[in-house]
Amino acid sequence: MKGKVPVIATGGINSADKALEALQHADMVGGSSMFITEPDFVPKLAAGKEDQIDLSLTDEKWHDLAIPANAFKDIVEFMFIGGSLSKQTRDEIREETSQGSVDYFNKYQ
Repeated sequence: MKGKVPVIATGGINSADKALEALQHADMVGGSSMFITEPDFVPKLAAGKEDQIDLSLTDEKWHDLAIPANAFKDIVEFMFIGGSLSKQTRDEIREETSQGSVDYFNKYQ
């Protein structure tokens, strides 16, 4: 990339297809929720194993990932807004982490 300003695509990239599409228009792709729910996202994508990528987050999977409840205060909302978290799962995690039904980022949408 010598002599070139690298372009990073980020935001709303919550699937393998979107990541591959973004790479057609950028040098790098930034993501967050996909690395939380699928730590092997990049190796699977590079190996052409898109069918093995599971970006869903269920209450059970959340416990398996061993992520502290307090870490989900804001990230749950971002994952929901980005489309990588269902309303049902968001509500289950809110209930379990005593977050209530506050929609933290609704006013910024």
